[in-house]
Amino acid sequence: MLVGKRPYHILDYLERGKNIVYIDTDTVWLQAPFQYFTGDYDLWVQMEHQGSYCTGLMAIRTRPNTLELIRTWRERMIDIDNKKNDQDGFNDIVRNFSSNVRIKGLDTKRFPDGYQYFEKYNDKQRKDVVVVHNNWIIGHGKKLGRFKDMKLWIHYRGREIETV
Repeated sequence: MLVGKRPYHILDYLERGKNIVYIDTDTVWLQAPFQYFTGDYDLWVQMEHQGSYCTGLMAIRTRPNTLELIRTWRERMIDIDNKKNDQDGFNDIVRNFSSNVRIKGLDTKRFPDGYQYFEKYNDKQRKDVVVVHNNWIIGHGKKLGRFKDMKLWIHYRGREIETV
């Protein structure tokens, strides 16, 4: 599974000196997010509505301290038990990490999780959203239905674009 291996893939690019933006495939960009990755930070990470980091949307600068953090995350994934996923491992590591990694939690008004966007936000609040992350629901069919219900699914047919 790709998301379970994300620290491996992220580290591969960071070790080559590349700054990266990692984003899960169950997202829709309503605006370009790059203008929000500013300031003297090492990582910018989406926040879950309950206050933890969501590893489904991260921008990461290649720096020694971020390399150390991602390496620690990767090593943690080797030892992680079945009750925790890679995101839980990331949050555990960040809480206990001794290095000086500066993490910016992205504004949930602009980068909400799926629960916030689909269940809590009204149309006015949704107009300020930059990236819609269709998490907090399990199953391809359910995610697709939720995207379609909110007119966020575009179907390509040859040269034609159809909003479904």
